[in-house]
Amino acid sequence: AVAGLVAVTPAAGFILPASGVIIGLISGVVCFVSVSYVKTKLGYDDSLDAFGVHGVGGIVGALLTAVFATSAVTGAPNCPRWAYSSASRPCRLSPRSFTAAS
Repeated sequence: AVAGLVAVTPAAGFILPASGVIIGLISGVVCFVSVSYVKTKLGYDDSLDAFGVHGVGGIVGALLTAVFATSAVTGAPNCPRWAYSSASRPCRLSPRSFTAAS
């Protein structure tokens, strides 16, 4: 449940309710795989699964915002184009965060 809420938060003002359910289901599966398999494969210590749920869920939500954003909610004529440009932010900023943390 938390993974779905984390993922739908970036999209909250840009998507329809049915799209929120889809984002929640997708992020739930992706976060489960991250917590269950990726964490053991990479061997990092995350006892509360904060990165697997909040980090991965937030990235998935930001990327799926671009897929499901609609101008019917925002009223902006270029909503999908704006969403695609903002969805690139996690892809650009994640490597910077990882190098700064290590």
